[in-house]
Amino acid sequence: LTILFFNTQIVLEKTFTDREEYKDMKVRSGGGTCLVDVYARVKELKSKALVIFTDLCVDIPPEPSWDTIWLLTKDHANVPVDSYGEFYIIPKTKGN
Repeated sequence: LTILFFNTQIVLEKTFTDREEYKDMKVRSGGGTCLVDVYARVKELKSKALVIFTDLCVDIPPEPSWDTIWLLTKDHANVPVDSYGEFYIIPKTKGN
């Protein structure tokens, strides 16, 4: 599993093996969003799928060869008509 943190470019890449725990990751948000570098890196990695956490304030690149899951941070995000992949809204939790 490879995690990419990005805004207008990739700022952190971390790969986990199937024996490592995914803990103590701090997710930071804010800044612009651009998927160009992310899509290029995912293509290099020959990934089968990509999960993107987003508010959809982003230009969506052409449909790639991998499966795409979009996890939306807002329930009012407008999904573009010509989009691809599966879209899900992240449910609110206590405190947000």
